[in-house]
Amino acid sequence: MPAGSSLDVPSALISQYSHIGSGKDNDVLFRPENGISQNDYRDALSVSDDATDTPRSLYVHLPFCPVRCLNCDNNTVITHDTEPVDRYLDTLEQELDLLTDTTGTARQLQQLHLGGGSPNYLNDRQLVRLMAIVDEHFCIDEDTELSMDANPRRCSPSQLALLRNLGFERVFFGIRELDPQVQLAIGRTTSLDMVRDVFETAREAGFRTIGVDVMYGLPCQTEDGLKRTVDNLLALSPDRIACVAFTRKATERVHQAAIDRCAVPSLADKLVLFNALVQGLTADYHWIGLDNFAKPDDELAIAQAEHRLNRSWLGYSHLPPTDLFGVGTNAISDFKDLCVQNHLTLDPWHQSVGLGAFPIRGGIRLSTQQKLQRDAIRELVCNMELEDYSPLMACDESDEATWTGYAEDGLLSITSESMRLTHEGRYLLPHLLASRAASPLHTLT
Repeated sequence: MPAGSSLDVPSALISQYSHIGSGKDNDVLFRPENGISQNDYRDALSVSDDATDTPRSLYVHLPFCPVRCLNCDNNTVITHDTEPVDRYLDTLEQELDLLTDTTGTARQLQQLHLGGGSPNYLNDRQLVRLMAIVDEHFCIDEDTELSMDANPRRCSPSQLALLRNLGFERVFFGIRELDPQVQLAIGRTTSLDMVRDVFETAREAGFRTIGVDVMYGLPCQTEDGLKRTVDNLLALSPDRIACVAFTRKATERVHQAAIDRCAVPSLADKLVLFNALVQGLTADYHWIGLDNFAKPDDELAIAQAEHRLNRSWLGYSHLPPTDLFGVGTNAISDFKDLCVQNHLTLDPWHQSVGLGAFPIRGGIRLSTQQKLQRDAIRELVCNMELEDYSPLMACDESDEATWTGYAEDGLLSITSESMRLTHEGRYLLPHLLASRAASPLHTLT
């Protein structure tokens, strides 16, 4: 562990769990052989349509980027041509036709989120067309929360003004790191001056929430360098900060082979880096769930204080749970007892939709008990405490032993009245849950 670190998680505990990876393996979770058919999906959509009291959210995946950063864990499409994007929007419209032919178009959206890739890689004409397509298929009004991820290197004053005029109130900039050495190691250049300009422009455009993400565990990353990044971000005063663990997966993401394995921090060093984030941010921000931070007056901080914070594949939310529909390549839908993922790449996605079929590659179906267990885990990681933890202890013997073992190791405090996540558990649980990504019990995000 780096000299001078103030991490107060016992080194023996870190060593015990040092074999644990981080980052969900969705390729395992959504195996096609899990046997979710077109009819299964259509039937679940029909049930969702009947449940008129359940809010809806829509996630639109836009995979396009101008370059592929070495740390990227997404199935991105690198292009400098507008034609693939236009064709993508054509197919996206067809997929929404398939979806709303079953669910109907009258229901209001509670949330709409654009992710990627770099959603703002679309030009103005394409962004306007995209929102027209969504508006044609769903009811969007002043109560709908519109948010999107954005590449700060692709933002302009006119684009941010357009997005605000289209109804977006929350924008989340992918920063990753501001240290020049780390940026060089991952092939991603984002200057502080540029980020500062983008922040000022977004505020002038009238965005209500400006968020950033910071990645820890990157090659050549140091505790001191990350502290400088935190200091620079604090000066910008974003409303929300998401901390994302990097894991090198060179087998699945071949471009990551360009990152020297020896330059990637160990789990122990990653925890030191995460600790630097926690210590640097908690003076001005509330620690949200496991890995997010928000200003004290932010809806997330208020929801957590009132024990009504939620989490889904879209991340943490102050809004009630929803049926989540995902469209586009790689998108995930999660509603009722079904969780499915679309094809990861363009060709099979285009082909399926072109044939009039839902473009799903695989999924999982949760039993009633598994849904209770999933909801219990979400409650624990959102609000740090779970009054009724019986669903976790009602699973099979190995899972019960796992949770009991976490308690014995000091990650959890269990009494007859509640299960509480300890300080040590808050640091280690993201890595522990990631190691169990193939289980439907851990479909968090």
